[in-house]
Amino acid sequence: MAYGMLVKAGLGIGLLGSYTVLEPDAVPLELDVKVSVPLHAMALTERLNSRPVRLVFDWLSEMFGPANPWFNPALRRIKAQSRFDVGIKLLFNL
Repeated sequence: MAYGMLVKAGLGIGLLGSYTVLEPDAVPLELDVKVSVPLHAMALTERLNSRPVRLVFDWLSEMFGPANPWFNPALRRIKAQSRFDVGIKLLFNL
């Protein structure tokens, strides 16, 4: 996030995640370069019986899952605001 804010402040060009397309002044460049990093959530099966652990596990799975447009393989500027965008926009005053 700090790196993204440096770029927003005009301190250079950054290689940033797709969530940065929320910035109205951001110009995504199609470089035809895709960087893929596997992300795994793991918990002991027994611990998932605990309500707090299950809630956090489910939340993380949802946040980084395919329903979140930020982690979609295709970079898209989506006009309609998703519920994933609200917190970031508030945090960075976008």
